[in-house]
Amino acid sequence: MRRWRRQDFGCWRVELVADMPRVDCPKCGVVVARVPWAEPGSRFTRDFEAECAWPMSVANQKTVGGFPHIAWRTSGNSPHRVADRLGTAMPSPFDGLAAIGVATMY
Repeated sequence: MRRWRRQDFGCWRVELVADMPRVDCPKCGVVVARVPWAEPGSRFTRDFEAECAWPMSVANQKTVGGFPHIAWRTSGNSPHRVADRLGTAMPSPFDGLAAIGVATMY
């Protein structure tokens, strides 16, 4: 049985709990089945990681620990997983950009 942390619901902490079947993959051998709500090796759901990724990249440890109620060390590689997902899911709006012009008007 495994647990994944999800966004809090008001003052209640929410976790997803599921029995994890093992599957026989022809390429990898016997492995734990993937779940649609979390990345392999993560203790958080995808949407919880996405919610926490921005504060982890711009805030101090105290803020990050207080906002989503997780410890800085607990967050692990969440921001990296979110960035990897976003990088593969959508192209950058700056791909092929040749120049940027800024006009100021007073």
